Amino acid sequence: MQIIQALRQCKIFFTLNDEEIQDIRKNIFVKEFLQGDIIQREFSYLKSIPIILSGITKVILVDKRDAKETFLYYISEGSTSATTISQVFFKETLSLKIVAETDCWIGYVPIEYFNMLLSRHPEMFQKLLEIYYSIFVDLVNSVANHVFNDMEEKILFLIRYKSTVLKSNVIETTHEELAQELNSSREVVTRILGELAHKNKIKLERGKVILL
Repeated sequence: MQIIQALRQCKIFFTLNDEEIQDIRKNIFVKEFLQGDIIQREFSYLKSIPIILSGITKVILVDKRDAKETFLYYISEGSTSATTISQVFFKETLSLKIVAETDCWIGYVPIEYFNMLLSRHPEMFQKLLEIYYSIFVDLVNSVANHVFNDMEEKILFLIRYKSTVLKSNVIETTHEELAQELNSSREVVTRILGELAHKNKIKLERGKVILL
């Protein structure tokens, strides 16, 4: 992966020049995660800001009472999680877990260095606000789906969301994974997927859901 090029495409660093991008590269730690890897566990403290250089991650709400999980939203490359920034700035931990939806590379920016960048480049705050707004919209849509839609609509919403983020109508997932993300049972999800396939809204293959 071309890390310098990936940094140039990050929303937060979009206004910085080549010399400043080179300096960021010298001050960050880059780590690779494979699909399904846990990037950040719930209630964990952060010492750096994770920036997604390539790939896609997902944010999951974990119920601390019974450890049940509910999918909230995706974070695409060039962005970061609003939750991680909140933890860094406000020193709070949340019951949120971040998992690699695809293979991805994460750049970790030390907090002190990140604060220095913000003081030198106030325009970065505008980029942070844009990220917050984008995530807020996704979060509201996701919560509305969980609260107001029936299970068929919930499943279709999630499949369409995955299709949009992954830029493909072929989603590699299992019934068990979908059930976990929707905080439902595999039996219910399997039944509704079969009904959606019968209605020609999706096509099912082993380990895949194809949005028609």
